[in-house]
Amino acid sequence: MNLNKVIEQTIIQAVREVDVESLIKNEVKEILVQNLKESIHDCLQNINNTKMNPTPVNDKRLLNEHEVAEILNISAPTLRKWRWEGKGPQFVKIGHRVAYKVGEIDSYINNNVHENTCY
Repeated sequence: MNLNKVIEQTIIQAVREVDVESLIKNEVKEILVQNLKESIHDCLQNINNTKMNPTPVNDKRLLNEHEVAEILNISAPTLRKWRWEGKGPQFVKIGHRVAYKVGEIDSYINNNVHENTCY
């Protein structure tokens, strides 16, 4: 038997002995573990960012419509339209003045987080 044939037979025998299914399972397992580690890292980073920049729950400050429009990246007329239509963040009226609680704006933003554009 020549050397090439011996090498070929050795390789074939080695491939037969390899448990391909286990290798694939282990690779998938490693990928899943890595994805899980990355997800946990991202969650912890978000938690830490929130801790560093907390919005006080009892924040009593009031914002005017121009400040809120800037925060929401919309125009003041759009915010007025939303109020008229019953949309947008909750507001308070003090006499003729319209104001928004900081906490309400934060809640409105947090309640409108979506992962896709399907409703």
